[in-house]
Amino acid sequence: MAKGTDDNPFPALKWDGWCWRGRCVLPWIRSARGVELLVRSACSDAAERTKPTAAPPPTAEQVAAFRLLLAPASPTAAAVLSSLRANVPELPSADWDAVAGVLELADVIVFSSAGDGVAYTGFVFNGMEYEHGIGVVAHRERVAHIGFAETADEAAAKKDLRRLKSAKRAGG
Repeated sequence: MAKGTDDNPFPALKWDGWCWRGRCVLPWIRSARGVELLVRSACSDAAERTKPTAAPPPTAEQVAAFRLLLAPASPTAAAVLSSLRANVPELPSADWDAVAGVLELADVIVFSSAGDGVAYTGFVFNGMEYEHGIGVVAHRERVAHIGFAETADEAAAKKDLRRLKSAKRAGG
């Protein structure tokens, strides 16, 4: 996939048969080599178990989510940082520079699940004190899930979507 343009903010990505992969640099976290970026297609969902024959391009919702991550004052990044502060004892008043001293942002995942025109995003952090890593799933300026790294997946995004739809139907 061609490198970022006005219509396509993603860095150069390569289709691996299941998702788009590449490396990205985000303005709100320092990383000399960038972080691994995965852009999941709906057909790579584990529940479907079908490998697409052609590389489906990222959706408009995925583009919108990635654009939010590229903002220097990203509302998604702010929500993730706030959640890390609340859930990681070493980070009660940390900024992103302090987070980098404790955790390494290893992966950013843009899921196919979306709501209100924006896809969910996942963040996988590795750290010496956290054997299983920390995983965060966010949507816009809200954290939908935080837990072990392996739980930052499409299932967490779908569960949050179901919860939101149920609350909307119930009038809340």
